[in-house]
Amino acid sequence: MTKYRYPLLLAIVAIALPLIGAHFSWLDRAGWLHEPFFFTVPLGYALLAVAVVWAIVIAVKHHRQAH
Repeated sequence: MTKYRYPLLLAIVAIALPLIGAHFSWLDRAGWLHEPFFFTVPLGYALLAVAVVWAIVIAVKHHRQAH
């Protein structure tokens, strides 16, 4: 399980990043939504994809070494 430590940490950061970015959104008096950290949403998806690919690569390498 320790071999999945870094992909799991990256996945947790990827999930938390958009949530943290959404915390700083606000509505002004005219009703406009301001999201200064909107870039955290696609960045979170990209980091999650990297974490999944990384975990798959580790699993495939481990499976090949076992056989």
